[in-house]
Amino acid sequence: MKRIKKYLFLLLTAILLFAQPVPQVQAFTTTAATGQVKLNKKSLTIAYTKIAKLKLKNAPAKVAWYSSNTKIAYCDAGTVEARSVGKVKITAKCRGISYTCTVTVTSGENAGLTENGRYTSKNKVAAYIRRYGKLPSNFITKSEASELGWNGGSLLKYSKYACIGGNIYHDYEGVLPKAAGRKYYECDIDTMGALSRGAKRIIYSNDGLIYYTDNHYNHFKQL
Repeated sequence: MKRIKKYLFLLLTAILLFAQPVPQVQAFTTTAATGQVKLNKKSLTIAYTKIAKLKLKNAPAKVAWYSSNTKIAYCDAGTVEARSVGKVKITAKCRGISYTCTVTVTSGENAGLTENGRYTSKNKVAAYIRRYGKLPSNFITKSEASELGWNGGSLLKYSKYACIGGNIYHDYEGVLPKAAGRKYYECDIDTMGALSRGAKRIIYSNDGLIYYTDNHYNHFKQL
């Protein structure tokens, strides 16, 4: 009788053990599969007016980006735009945790831009627009050129330094990105003192987009 009771006790114990719920491991496996959350770079050196990309790897939620000094470098969705020479901290924040990259902006070929300077090259005109939000002073609209007697072609006969720029670009083909309130403008490139207006243009918007074409609007490259 005692032996039967012993077997029954062991059988009941085994049943109770197997009936226990299996521990959940989902949170651990999810974390392991996701990987460590970290910035792709802890430090970054870029030249003035250039753009670089930062990424918060394995971010489990939306990431907010901040710059300790937007006059030196601005960051939008991980894209860092170098605005002036100096050092700045770019911070990515996710679920209350901050991840920081030290960005050093060095001088480049466009570091000496001045507001009253005359510029006509692609890089310098683009850098000028980014810094001052307008075209260099040597650009005049078509209507302003007409007042000088111009009716098409090179401006050299009417002004040694003037270039055509500042007129609205309508983008009838719908190639460029659209947004509420966005307007595009255009300007000639490499035409100061030139014998023709050529096929190079910069197209820029009133909200910061800049595109370049070297084949008269057939193809665009974002700068």
